[in-house]
Amino acid sequence: MYEVRRGDYCYKIAQDNGISYDQLLRQNPGLSCVNLQVGQSICLIPQSPSWDDWKGNGGWNDWNNNAGARNLDSCRPYVVKEGDLCSRIAAANGLTFSELVDLNENTPNWNETPAMSLSVYFQACKSMLGYFIGGKMLPSWDMEIQVFCDVVRHRNKQLFPESSDKTIDDIDYDKIHEGFAARPMPPSKLSIDVGVYCAHNITVSDCNLNPDWLPGIGVAEDPLRSLVEQDTTNTSASRQIPGELLACWSACAVHGIHRNSHERALEMRPLADTEKIVLCLHGGSYVTGSPASHREVLGKLTERIKLRCFIIDYRLAPKHPFPAQLHDAFIAFQYLVNCGFKPHNIVLAGDSAGGHLCINLVLLLRHIAKATDKQLMPAGVMLFSPLPGIVLHGASLHANTFFDYICPTPLEWPTSPLRLFYKPGQIYNDEYRQEICDPLLTPAFGDLSEFPPTIIQSGSSEILIDDIRELYEKLKLDNPEHGRILWEEYPEMVHVFHRFLRRPESQAAFDSLAKFVASL
Repeated sequence: MYEVRRGDYCYKIAQDNGISYDQLLRQNPGLSCVNLQVGQSICLIPQSPSWDDWKGNGGWNDWNNNAGARNLDSCRPYVVKEGDLCSRIAAANGLTFSELVDLNENTPNWNETPAMSLSVYFQACKSMLGYFIGGKMLPSWDMEIQVFCDVVRHRNKQLFPESSDKTIDDIDYDKIHEGFAARPMPPSKLSIDVGVYCAHNITVSDCNLNPDWLPGIGVAEDPLRSLVEQDTTNTSASRQIPGELLACWSACAVHGIHRNSHERALEMRPLADTEKIVLCLHGGSYVTGSPASHREVLGKLTERIKLRCFIIDYRLAPKHPFPAQLHDAFIAFQYLVNCGFKPHNIVLAGDSAGGHLCINLVLLLRHIAKATDKQLMPAGVMLFSPLPGIVLHGASLHANTFFDYICPTPLEWPTSPLRLFYKPGQIYNDEYRQEICDPLLTPAFGDLSEFPPTIIQSGSSEILIDDIRELYEKLKLDNPEHGRILWEEYPEMVHVFHRFLRRPESQAAFDSLAKFVASL
């Protein structure tokens, strides 16, 4: 006799007991594998023969004719381990099985829909069953990447539902922002074996933009002026931008700093005149993400490239639409300069929306450098599956929908992440269409010359891959110097595949980034 416990699912039960999934279902007519109840009894035929042999000996008729009077004593007893498949998700995310269940059953979800959290939980279990029963979606995939893509794709469809400009006046953008803020991207941990980190807040008044630098910058000019004015007129409390300085042990060792005396590595000043530092701008569709969500992957990156990294918690849409993120990114760059880091020793890094923001920052720095005759360009740029722009038209947007975990959301939807980022609440009309062709919104439409050395890494199975290729070609065309613009496409990988730290593709990508940084 088998006693079901929370988290058990039919395929694993069958596998652990030496029978097939079909045999388990046929031995238990009417069994609902997605609604197993705690304490429910499941019958397992002792030393189960093949289904054909069992059926040929009258087994099927016996079950049909005597379903209510089965001889349960003939069932093989089995005590199930709690969690079976779902425990793997918990372990992979630093949770116990019970914590995973509690998080998905007892907490409010992002959009306050009671069924969402539980539906995500069941989607994870459904995906794992599909992996074992139906096989891999792509030949090189393992269960981790397949379940992650299924679950996040399922969640994203709920976070960014279909909408229409016909009802745009009814959309509560404050509520949308509060929904994302209430359920941020999960924090990740930086192992003490990799390095240490500490908080560093930027006082905006110490390194704000000069409005005199802005003429000619395009659609960002007027809103940037407004943002600067807001900061300068609010004298009662100067705004601060939270950030984290991450120092891996490999970077510390370069400067003779040891684990038992690492305090100097967490000071915001150069450890040597020639020290390079990474300024990281996180991804998250401009509506979510934080330094905490990127600690683990940044730890792996900085460990490999042997540089310290500063990542900021820039303002998020829709409460803070474009160009608030660009404003904060510039302030962070200027902050590093004020701390003693030379511009040509700062390396920019960004994933997804953070990659788009890195490109924007370079264009703004280039504009200011020409206006002030100063050297402001960074040492290099590392882009991981960058958002190519607001205007997207590649065939991969739909061709790779079945694989990638991000979903194409048409600009006709006012609740799509890109509409939340740029002028949320404005109708998608001809004026809007013209504005989003500005280079600060869709860089491939602008002049990308004088770009610092840049490496782009992306996966062939992500929905943005065609538009990323177009961005690369534009960068290459405007910067023809050999080896200045590099692009690497990793087969069968999805958006920001670097997050799958144990994958060989991620290891190869980090190795390539180390070579790139060493060449700067």
